Amino acid sequence: MPASGKDIACPLCRSGDWTLVDRISPDDLDRLYDQRFGIRVADHFRGIGEIGLYECGRCFLRYFHPAIAGSAQFYRSLNRFEWYYLGEKAEYRTAASLIPAGSRVLDVGCGEGKFAEWIRSSDYVGLEMNLPPDRAAGSRWPTVLPESVADHSLRHPDGYDVVCTFQVLEHVVDVNDFIGGCLRCLKPGGRLIISVPAADSFVTQTVNGLLNLPPHHLSWWPDATLSYLPQEYDLTIEKIIHEPLERIHYRWYSSNWALGLVARLVGSRPRLIDNSSTHRLLSRLLLPVALVRWFSLFIDPRPIAGHSVVAVCRKGISD
Repeated sequence: MPASGKDIACPLCRSGDWTLVDRISPDDLDRLYDQRFGIRVADHFRGIGEIGLYECGRCFLRYFHPAIAGSAQFYRSLNRFEWYYLGEKAEYRTAASLIPAGSRVLDVGCGEGKFAEWIRSSDYVGLEMNLPPDRAAGSRWPTVLPESVADHSLRHPDGYDVVCTFQVLEHVVDVNDFIGGCLRCLKPGGRLIISVPAADSFVTQTVNGLLNLPPHHLSWWPDATLSYLPQEYDLTIEKIIHEPLERIHYRWYSSNWALGLVARLVGSRPRLIDNSSTHRLLSRLLLPVALVRWFSLFIDPRPIAGHSVVAVCRKGISD
């Protein structure tokens, strides 16, 4: 059973004011990861009977406890899929537009360092702990270092004009250590650009959405949580930007929309994991509804919050 009381305190604000949202079984996670990706995750959860998803009553972060992060082998297994490290991301366009030419840029959790191609700066450094050896920094790649932001910050305090991190914070166990390290690397007045999956979007409504569950994602970040950050750190929020729903996500969104429509009609909410025959049957029956919604998006692409959200922050200027 999950721990109780202070053990479940929010990893961001450390509040003990939490609400249990749902529970998931490690056995179900292992079974689904094996079926979908050919990856076994049982070793991550030895001795753990269940994992809870909690919502903080102070900062509204949603987080999993126990927080079990994926191993290096887990990420190497995901790296086999070409879609895992994308070179084209909406948040890259957003962030690049906010970075002046010549800025010294640190990209934390950079993958292969593809963001370097989007910015007008030769002074780029990426940090990546899970980069495969055959993709290590070299003549084809920008400067990518296999070290944590906490370690990097000790050698490069106040060293960068911009620190950015794309789709990383949701993977981190110690979010305070991670954000603190990013800020230590940043010059006073510099920009911290954070991109995470948008918890206020369709993403968190996915049933059996493995890549939004442990050991891959350990936390969900709504706008209210991003807006809360100045209460914990010496920074201000300049803007919060939601990417629009992109065409590659139309079908995913439409499937969630159809299931969510039924859930609202019956007064329930989708479970994180549902292996029941009822869910499988309902998914098949709702396929025509989801397809109609999918086609309608091409005809009337009205603004819908997409997969990711970008928080643009400014580090406080010391006296």
